[in-house]
Amino acid sequence: MFPPPARRYHPNIPLSHPPPPHPPPPPQAKKYDRAIAILAKHQWWDKLIGVVRQLDKGDARCLGMCAQHFRRAQNFPYAKETLLKMDDTKVGSRRWF
Repeated sequence: MFPPPARRYHPNIPLSHPPPPHPPPPPQAKKYDRAIAILAKHQWWDKLIGVVRQLDKGDARCLGMCAQHFRRAQNFPYAKETLLKMDDTKVGSRRWF
């Protein structure tokens, strides 16, 4: 009367057909502007440099915002790393290099 219960997948027991693949994760919105503002407000410089390392070279606006926050905080090594990622080596201060 009733169909047999479905077999659960077990790696050692072959199935007649493989389980369906997992769907890819949904794309995440990359709202870096807000993240940069929050991290700079709380002075979380280690997390902010992590954002810089995730950003693409072409995102000059966000990289410039990060560099500006690092310069205001006198965190020169992180500011230098950010500016070098932007290929901006024309800096008016001797403290960078």
